[in-house]
Amino acid sequence: MWGFFILVSKNMIPIIYNSILKISYRPEIKWNRYFMRILICFVLVPFLRSEYPRSTSMLTKVKSKYYLKNTGELYTGHVINMSKKTWKKILETYLFNGLINGVYKEWYPNGVLKYEGNFINGKREGLFSTWHPNGKLKNEMKYVNNALDSVSFSFLENGMMKKKHNQDTDLAVVYDHSEFPKNLKTLTEQFGKLNGKYTKWDKFGRKIEEGYYYNDKKDSVWSKYDLDGKVFERGRYREGVKDGVWLTFNKFGRSSSKSYYSKGILDSIKSIVYFMDGKEYVIKNYKVNSRENLIVTYAPSGEKISKTEYIGSILNGKSVKWFNNGQIEYQLYFLNNKLNGLVEYWNNDGSKKKSGEFENGKLIGDWKYYGNLDNNPKILNK
Repeated sequence: MWGFFILVSKNMIPIIYNSILKISYRPEIKWNRYFMRILICFVLVPFLRSEYPRSTSMLTKVKSKYYLKNTGELYTGHVINMSKKTWKKILETYLFNGLINGVYKEWYPNGVLKYEGNFINGKREGLFSTWHPNGKLKNEMKYVNNALDSVSFSFLENGMMKKKHNQDTDLAVVYDHSEFPKNLKTLTEQFGKLNGKYTKWDKFGRKIEEGYYYNDKKDSVWSKYDLDGKVFERGRYREGVKDGVWLTFNKFGRSSSKSYYSKGILDSIKSIVYFMDGKEYVIKNYKVNSRENLIVTYAPSGEKISKTEYIGSILNGKSVKWFNNGQIEYQLYFLNNKLNGLVEYWNNDGSKKKSGEFENGKLIGDWKYYGNLDNNPKILNK
């Protein structure tokens, strides 16, 4: 537009000049011909002095100031850049004594606005915005005396938030869309590291995980949530690894397992199965390194029913069962899923019923049956 205006102005000079001369030589006009020529000069000088806006290719930048390449002088005037592909404007601003003053704008070659902000004597001041090629807002930030101030925002091409950054505290909330549309994660950054709250949502906006980071490492209490928003796992991180007791919960909010960690290493797991009324039914204690597995069962009334030792899923060690009245029913010993050692049975009144010795699953000798006759056991062959 500027080029067209100046081009028209320069082309008009001969016409204006000839028109004034014709008027001055008309018989009815009686004035000094020299005065007329001076008037012509005053009228035409502004046009002669007018210039095209410069492009940045005609300027040299030295320490934020722009100089004319051909003269080395500080430039004052408009600056316009045109796209060589589309011949559309891609930059426009104004310089005063070599410094940007006023509105500064940039466009993509297709004419979509790319960048806009205001300068005062070469320094950014006020709201600055950038846009994606599709016209969606990309960044929005505020400057005070050329320094970022207050809260700035960043957006993705689809318009979703990418980052919210508080310039005063350097706290930034980062929106991680790497798992989109399945999940969305938000992380907190400060001083170039992950510091602060972490949250993860599913595609329906339901929170599924939250915790904290400290110096780029997971820290403090972390929780995971089910589809109803209830916690199903909770535990603590120290310096990026699990430590202490980690709990998992069933749909009724009861602890279904307890995992014990020591500096990131799983030591043991305690699993719990409940009756519908919330009382414990089965408790399983598993030691990871030794694979020792102790399973204890309970009656609805709370009395212990059985206690059995395993190595992994193989019977190894003692197995004990009780009657509902609390009296012991039997006590057995196993080795690799086979009876091995003393085997004893009792009646529900507490009197011994029988006993025998086993080795590798086979009875050694005879069963001993116990009765009340003369308080002597009856020894019978099996």
